[in-house]
Amino acid sequence: MTFLPHDRYCDEIAHQVGQLRAVVTSGADLTATVPTGPDWSLEQLVRHMGEALCWVELLVRIRAQEDIPEEQVPGAAGPEARGDAAALDAWLAETGERVVATLREAGPDTKVWSWAGVPNAGFWARRMAHEITVHRADATLAVGLPYEVAPEIAADAIDEWARPRKRERATVGPEAAGVSGRCRCRGGACRRRPRRRRARRARRRCRR
Repeated sequence: MTFLPHDRYCDEIAHQVGQLRAVVTSGADLTATVPTGPDWSLEQLVRHMGEALCWVELLVRIRAQEDIPEEQVPGAAGPEARGDAAALDAWLAETGERVVATLREAGPDTKVWSWAGVPNAGFWARRMAHEITVHRADATLAVGLPYEVAPEIAADAIDEWARPRKRERATVGPEAAGVSGRCRCRGGACRRRPRRRRARRARRRCRR
């Protein structure tokens, strides 16, 4: 399968961020359990997605050649206040704008570290497009809202999941390749459960 154009992935990230923001501001219960990840509430899911976007934005912006620990990613923990839909919405909006702008500026061929043996910004545009597409589905299931996705994005997401698994197992091992069913934003390091963070990290904002 031929990959979609880089700008198409960037467009999809922007679109999915907008759709996820709509879930957050719909009046939904942020404490609702995510049925596809029952250790998470809706708010924890949203914070996870925002964290992933912040992390990728930093990786691509500084042209990282190795992984960056989450503790070193400004703004990744999101707003300090819990249960504040407006604050989550503002954080997602800012984070989404930044990661899309950074990916567009970099273009698909800029060299950037990745866990999958595809060390360029194009990998991260595709990965984040599908990461947020799937997590928006998780969010809508949590609150009973309808969900649609463009057919070409759905087909590409299936291809992304299936095609590289043999290569990823050889490169980073079965656990990191997502064989166990974990979220793949950080090569499988992201488990379907919230991670605790210190309050000082929650005060940071995603900025250049």
